[in-house]
This record gives sequence, C-alpha cells and structure tokens, in this order.
Amino acid sequence: MTDVDTLISDLLNNPDEKLLKKEPFYRGITQIADLPKIYLGKIDLGKKIKATIPNVGVNIVTESEFAQELDVYSHSVLFDDNVPCLTFKGVPNKFQHDFNQRIALPIQKRILKKQVQHLCGNKMCHILLNTNPSERQKEDFITIKQYWDERNIDGTRTQAVLAQKSFGDMGWLFYHDHRGRIRSRVVSFENQFRIISHKDDNGDHILECLYYEKDKIKHIDCYDDKYIYRLSYDSKTPATTRGGWSMADPELHGFSECPLITKRGPVAWNDGQPIIEVLERTLNTFVVIQNRYGQGILYIKGKILNKGKRVAGAIVLNDTNPDSNGSADFKAPPTPDNMIETIKTLKNQIEIACGTTFLLPEDIKISGDTSGVAIQLTQEMDIETANQGVIDWQNVASKAMRLFKEGLAKELYNSGDKRYETAITDFKALNIQTSFVVWRPQSNAEYNQMLVTLKGAGGISTQTLVEKNTESAPDENARLQNEREQMLAEQLEQQKREAQINKSTSVETIETE
Repeated sequence: MTDVDTLISDLLNNPDEKLLKKEPFYRGITQIADLPKIYLGKIDLGKKIKATIPNVGVNIVTESEFAQELDVYSHSVLFDDNVPCLTFKGVPNKFQHDFNQRIALPIQKRILKKQVQHLCGNKMCHILLNTNPSERQKEDFITIKQYWDERNIDGTRTQAVLAQKSFGDMGWLFYHDHRGRIRSRVVSFENQFRIISHKDDNGDHILECLYYEKDKIKHIDCYDDKYIYRLSYDSKTPATTRGGWSMADPELHGFSECPLITKRGPVAWNDGQPIIEVLERTLNTFVVIQNRYGQGILYIKGKILNKGKRVAGAIVLNDTNPDSNGSADFKAPPTPDNMIETIKTLKNQIEIACGTTFLLPEDIKISGDTSGVAIQLTQEMDIETANQGVIDWQNVASKAMRLFKEGLAKELYNSGDKRYETAITDFKALNIQTSFVVWRPQSNAEYNQMLVTLKGAGGISTQTLVEKNTESAPDENARLQNEREQMLAEQLEQQKREAQINKSTSVETIETE
C-alpha cells in the first residue's frame, strides 16, 4: 500500500499526466472478453474453470452530451436529415425541407424535475442520537437546525442533486465567507467546472479537485483533509516545472476533513435515452404523415362550373374526364390509431426505464379516484426511485451535516458570544443523523395525521412525531417543554386558589357553628 501523502504528492507533481485524469461516463458495452472460447460450450456438472481478469469495453459519453440531451433545442432529431420533416413546394417541381418543423420533446427535463421533486421535495430530517442528551446539547441541536434553515442548506442540497442528475457529477463546497460565516455552494459542468476525484487503492477519496478557467488562466483547486492546493497555468508566462503549471503554497481550509463533497452517478434519464430518441423520430414521422394524408379528400367526377375550393378542411380533387359519370365522394383520411398506440407504448417504456411517471390532470379525471392513496399508487415507481436515492445520497447528507456543524461551531466561537466559548468541542460531541425524506403526492395534513395515528398506536415516540412533523419548528421540543411548564404552573396556581377557597370556606363554617 502506498502512503496517502506520497499519492497526493505524485498527483500534484504531474498535473497533465495524473492530476487531470478523470474516470469517464459511459453507456453500453462494446466488448466482453471474459471466458476462453474452450469454455463457451457445455461443461461437466461441478467442473471448475480458471478465473480470468474481466476485460470489458464501454462506450464513453461526456458531460457535453448530457447537456445536449437536456436542452430540448439541441436534440439530435432536429439536425438529423434522415428524420422526416414537413415539406413545402418552393419552386415548380422541386420540394424544399422546412427544418424548423421538426419536433423535439423536453422529456429529459421532465424526468429530471420529477426525480428531484421526489428526492428533495421535503426538508431533510435531523435526529439527535446522543443518549440522554443534556439541556445544553438540546439547545445546541436547536441552534444547528435554526442556522441550517437560515443558511438554506436544504436549497443548496437540492441544487446539488439537480446538478448531479443533470451532468453526471457535482461538487458541494463548504467554506467560510469574508465575514466568517459558514456557507456552501454547488459547482458543476453547468458553471464551467470539471469535477475530478482521486482515490487510494481501497477506493477511499484522498483528493478532490476542481478544474476551471478564469480570465483565460487555467486553475486546479485541490482539497484533501487539511489543505487547499492551488495550481495555475498561464500560457503567456508558463512555469518551468510541473509541465508549465505553477503551485502556490498550500493553505489550511479550516476543516477536519475535505470540505468539497463530490457525487457522481447516472443522469436522471440515462436508461431511457435510446427510447426517447426513438419516440422523437416516431412522433416526427407521425406528424408528417398526418400533415400529408390526414385531411379528407372530396373526390368529384364531372365538370364543375365554379372554381374548386377547399371545403371544410378537405382537399378537392376534380376529375374532369368527359367519360366519367358525375359524382362526389368523400375519402376519409387513414386512422392514426396504430401510430398513437405506438407512441403511448414508447412513453410507457420510458417511464419504466427511468423509474419516473408522467401523471397529467386528465389522467386523474379519467380514473375518477383523486385520493392521495390512489395517486401514490400511480407513482410507485417514482417513490421506489427516490427511496434508492435516499440510500445513494446518505453519505453526502451525513458529511454535509458534519461540515456544517463544524463550520458553524467555529463561526459562533469566533463571534465572541460567551455562550459559545466551548462550541467547537460541544458541537463535535453532538451525534446528529441527517437524511433525505422522500416526497409523496399527499397533503401535509394527511401525512401529519398518519404520524399522530402511529403515535396513538404506540408505533412511534413523541420525539419522532415532533422530528418528522412537517409543521414542526427547529425548536419545537423547547416550545412543547415551555407549554408543559406553563400548563403545570397554571395547574399549581389553580390548586392554590382552590385550596385557599376551601380554607376560607372551612373557617366560615367553624365561625358559624
């Protein structure tokens, strides 16, 4: 095993050859060479074969292609000459293509929005896992949640998910601004950053890098658990080492772990992209056919005294053959039912491939069942996809809380507020579990009532009810405690008044006797 510091040093000293090397995104397998040909036939039961090293070739796809697929105005169907399009007669006996009449569908963007909605539609859930927490720990937990909301970390989280599902990877950077406040931002291909992660032999992250250009100068910002390494390349004044790259002195970033969270994975529509392309081509063919042959034809035999006109959208064909008998016949256009069914089938297959449904208001009206349960059942695939997303993003959620908790502790400590003189050690001792909460198509009232029902049946604790209730404030437990104390005080005061009344009544009775 190679020492981590040695690995990092080797990367920094070889920017072009090693530091800027990035694992590509890919779709599909081009070749598989695993088993020797001798074993491709039948073998005896229980027979063993020699293990071989996998040799798999894949098709590389880039972030630029993801961006093109996401942008409806950049879809390949708009620029493919093999795709039928509407035509018009420009000059006698010649037809010209009107390329502006091709249709591209924003399906990728719809899938993206739907997946992000189900995964990020609810605020993140924070649970204090400390056993028998002290009052001070409870107060610090409330403080962290309040600042989490105030700094809109949930919103930044949503931007991170959106970036990853749009372009394959993203970076979520935590830092202190010029005022010393803990902040975070998302960087991705959309704002001209390349995200590059380097791992050790065990697959653990050792160096996270941002590759970008500013003022025509290339930069690489590298983060490990302690330092920021900044490399620059200026073609006008190239450095003499590192292949022309110059590196400034390392800077402490102020966190106990790497402050740049990275996440990569397939884009939201990845498995459905081939079907989407087929759907777009089929739809364009359908539109052309309907435009050319979808209008009825009024076929007239015999001489028409007046000049023929378009009648009610139909095309008039006049057969003036003197041998033909006079008649008129309306030729109905070909039915589009088969093509429509094909389009519906392709749409359904896209939903299955991406785990995302397209539920329209008309679909609810047709079904007649508008209950929250019925709608949830129609979007079961969406919820399954989101549940898997909760698992995939748990490490990101946990690290985000650790970085925010540590950064906030330093901010409050440096503020001079005596209440937070020990914030750094106090916050570090807090064991907070932060996780995504899947959004479901139901009202908050229904969800909260479900929690109340579970609480009444003994299925969850009051603490869980408070933590998961959509209407709970960050300091909800403290508010409940104040209410309980106030109610207790009022009860004691009422008991005192009743005791005083009883005492007075007893004295009066004795005096009367």
